[in-house]
Amino acid sequence: MRCFFYRSRRRFVDYKIKNIVTLVVLVCLCATPVFSFQKKIALPFDDLPCLESYSSLEKVIQINQSIINTLKKHSIKSVVFVNEQKIHYRGETESRIKILEEWVDNGHELGNHTVSHKDASKISMEEFKGEVRGGEETIGSIMRSRGKNLRFFRYPYLVKGRNFNQIKQTERFLRGRKYIIAGATLDSLDWKFNAKYRQAAAQYGEDSPQIEEIKEAFLAHVQRELSRVSKRKKNEIFLLHACTLTSVTIGRVIDLLKRNGYSFCTLEEALKDCVLIREIEH
Repeated sequence: MRCFFYRSRRRFVDYKIKNIVTLVVLVCLCATPVFSFQKKIALPFDDLPCLESYSSLEKVIQINQSIINTLKKHSIKSVVFVNEQKIHYRGETESRIKILEEWVDNGHELGNHTVSHKDASKISMEEFKGEVRGGEETIGSIMRSRGKNLRFFRYPYLVKGRNFNQIKQTERFLRGRKYIIAGATLDSLDWKFNAKYRQAAAQYGEDSPQIEEIKEAFLAHVQRELSRVSKRKKNEIFLLHACTLTSVTIGRVIDLLKRNGYSFCTLEEALKDCVLIREIEH
């Protein structure tokens, strides 16, 4: 009889302990979210060696070096999309190739942005294929010389074609060449602000109040873009260009992204779960 009461009491104590443990676990689960979303963003750059092909070689080198140095400071890896014709400009081919090599040697990748940045909806399928193949010549050689494969392609203006059939054809062609098609989810419009920046710099000088106003207007646009998607639980890909404005504000852009809760990821990672823009203003 004594044994029976002892076992019963023991079971009762064990039952109470299990209930207490369960209660503690439930309280912890309520206090801490089961799933938390980490906001991630990739920062690729378009139109290399430089959006401003007309700039002096010294300026082109300065623009690229400034962006490379800032990305290195923040341990950010990028993919930079190159237009082949911008490499072969004013007899500066060798120097411009060195700029692209500097990107790869700093841990970044080169991507194909076609030969001459033509809108896929305004050219024939055969011309599009020529733009893609021609866009591989120099950057493919650079990547292979570093033991890397050419993996990424980005459509100029993000436009894939004029209609459903052509889009299917361009995508099939790119897949056949083993490309990852790289879109974007946010548009910085840096090229547009850059045009105003260059105009103001020529008229008033690089240190003028007008220049600061343009920088602030650009950063305000970036913040509006981030606010627009603040509740979107997807990865983001910020569309940027290798240009003067971006080179002098990229550090502030990165700080702004951090203040908005973003950490930085590769383009490949971002593409796994994002909402792509269909095309951009041009």
